[in-house]
Amino acid sequence: MARTRATGSRNSGQTPLPNTSSSIPAVPPNPPIIPPTSAVTGDIAPPHRPVHEDSSSPYFLNSGDNPGLTLVTPLLSDKNFQSWRRDFELSVGARNKTVFLKGTLPQPPINNPLHHHWLRCNQMVMSWILHSVSPDIKSSIMFLDTAAEMWQELNSRYDQGNGPRIFELRETLITLHQGDGSKSLSMEKRSELLFGVIMVSLFKEGDGAECWSTPGTNSVKINVDAALFEDERGFGIGAVARDDKGLLIEGVCKDFQGKVEPLLAEAIGVKEALSWIKLRDWQQVLVEADCMGVVQALRSSLDMVSLFGCVINDCNKLLFELRNASVFFVKRSANKVAHAFAKASLFYPDRIFPLEDVPVDLLPSLVAEFDG
Repeated sequence: MARTRATGSRNSGQTPLPNTSSSIPAVPPNPPIIPPTSAVTGDIAPPHRPVHEDSSSPYFLNSGDNPGLTLVTPLLSDKNFQSWRRDFELSVGARNKTVFLKGTLPQPPINNPLHHHWLRCNQMVMSWILHSVSPDIKSSIMFLDTAAEMWQELNSRYDQGNGPRIFELRETLITLHQGDGSKSLSMEKRSELLFGVIMVSLFKEGDGAECWSTPGTNSVKINVDAALFEDERGFGIGAVARDDKGLLIEGVCKDFQGKVEPLLAEAIGVKEALSWIKLRDWQQVLVEADCMGVVQALRSSLDMVSLFGCVINDCNKLLFELRNASVFFVKRSANKVAHAFAKASLFYPDRIFPLEDVPVDLLPSLVAEFDG
């Protein structure tokens, strides 16, 4: 009988291999890698690029940005703020640094990796400001801490919020200068109009209050006034400090010997008030005085070679040291208590009164203004 040869595979007796013809889901190929794109421009950006190396970031500084740049010419003076501001904003905006100028990018905490880059960009913008203003303006702002503080100071000092009135006064002066006989005025009247242009241009928001009001929360308001005494007996200074509820913190009466002009007496009063703030270390203080000439002189960049000018310079130095104190002009009707204290300095020289020690004759004005 013939033998038949086995035809089984070598795997006979072992687990058969799976049937490859059965329906098994195929493994999908790896998906394509899509590189990240810039959220600002949509351009492909390398992954993990530091923010200060991203040209769309305000932290980015290119090789052309250096602290010695003068972004705007002519330099800022007290006559060209509007045009200078526009040019400077455009130049800073083109460098993507407006957020440092306006203060809309907060300083990161010191342990944040961006803290160093924020400081560097802030200092760069500060330097651009200092190189784009006149030397006298530069010296008055160079010790501020941020570009935003510098920008705010320049705007509050030189922004002409009374533009229409200034335009009207200037047009009147031009008409007179052209020699229209029907509109001719005396030299005194011309000087008055010119003085009006200067004074109105220095008038700012917050000036001109007719009634006393409490300061903002956690703030102190100081009203100050001067009174001249007859028979050349000198003059007195009165100042009152009140809190955000309208309650008296302290009142001051101070007596001075010697005859002075009213403007100088008022300036000395403001200086005394600022020195008082420094002594007490009060924060967030508003000072109100009813002498427009003193308040405007404090805001002017003019150098006054006089005793009055020296007192104004002392006041500005104190304001720079205090940082959180501002001086505003108010009408006499909003400054009655300070005036009463100034007149009382003749009878209470060099006295400081807490609320419980205020003399009886000064209480009526204090209570009347508080109730009002």
